[in-house]
Amino acid sequence: MATTDENITRGHELYMRHISLLGKAVPLALKAVIRKIEAKHGKSLDSVLTERRNTIKSFYYDLFQALFKEDDQSVNTQIESLGLSNLCGVISFVLSESSKLDCVSCISDQLRDVEKYTHSASLEYHTYKQKWESLRESLLELVKESEAEYECKQLIHSYDESEAIKVSKEVIKKLKKTESVDRHIRVAISSEFALDGQSETEDDLSREKGGKVEYNDIEESTINFILPLSDIVVHEEESVVFSCELNTAKSQTEWRKNDEPLLETKTVKILADKGYHWLVFARAMPEDTGKYSCICKNASTSAFVKVSSM
Repeated sequence: MATTDENITRGHELYMRHISLLGKAVPLALKAVIRKIEAKHGKSLDSVLTERRNTIKSFYYDLFQALFKEDDQSVNTQIESLGLSNLCGVISFVLSESSKLDCVSCISDQLRDVEKYTHSASLEYHTYKQKWESLRESLLELVKESEAEYECKQLIHSYDESEAIKVSKEVIKKLKKTESVDRHIRVAISSEFALDGQSETEDDLSREKGGKVEYNDIEESTINFILPLSDIVVHEEESVVFSCELNTAKSQTEWRKNDEPLLETKTVKILADKGYHWLVFARAMPEDTGKYSCICKNASTSAFVKVSSM
């Protein structure tokens, strides 16, 4: 939906969330797949592609031009210069796992499809939801049981629509000057808009009038959890993310396990941003089973984690 520069809408906000997730989480996921490919072949991706140079030249010439120079045997697999779409093409060429291949194809399709919306820098809600769910599922499948799994899950949560963000008029103006998807992604990421804790959209303003209390307006109000913890059941060595939300951004919390203070370790991290609080297990173990609580002054929320052995 095209809009004037003076009107920053919900559609702009959803578009920014989507392209930011593409720009930040997709490279993580693709790099995780590359590491798995290299482990399977016992050699670097560059070596695998160099061995298949002639095949790529004969059947995938556009990809060949992005990867190789005619007079040079070296190969370019740097995301920054190759681009996400070409990297998806590279991975699809070498990947043999059908489930992973479908996920890479989903990402590739979404990168191409974004071109339809670059002129308006806006997404309708049903379009956003459809894209978000399929992108989320594909990303999680690609990073499953990899070192990137925790960071990718954190990014997905950060750009989820439940998070408050601010979209400025200046950023939308920059986006409308070009219809390059790569350029839009770079602008969105460099704008550092995410998790700003406020919004300038007309839709957001109407929601605030409908009764949602802004963080900065509740200093004298009773502190409580507006998003409580939920019980989780996982398999051993899977990652776990506990999340909850306070109605204030200015209070610290304490995490407990079975009513005892919980300390961070190499695999258990405590994170917070504005009113959001996370407890993250990089690799859950059976001994992590228990009751977990997040406490802020007189307010608290609790839930159980059940870690089952493989």
